[in-house]
Amino acid sequence: MKIISARHQGYLDFLTAGIFLLAPTLLGLSQTLTILVYVLAGVHLMVALASDFRLRPAYSS
Repeated sequence: MKIISARHQGYLDFLTAGIFLLAPTLLGLSQTLTILVYVLAGVHLMVALASDFRLRPAYSS
């Protein structure tokens, strides 16, 4: 059973990485937490890029 489509999951993955990247600035985190959040954002972004999500609709010709 699919709750969301693969395309929507791809969008959410990139949005999540973006939120991770903005969080230290918006929340005023300490230096240690900022480094940890940036590492988590990088790992999440790498996993999202390695996944086979279609972000554009498939067009048949």
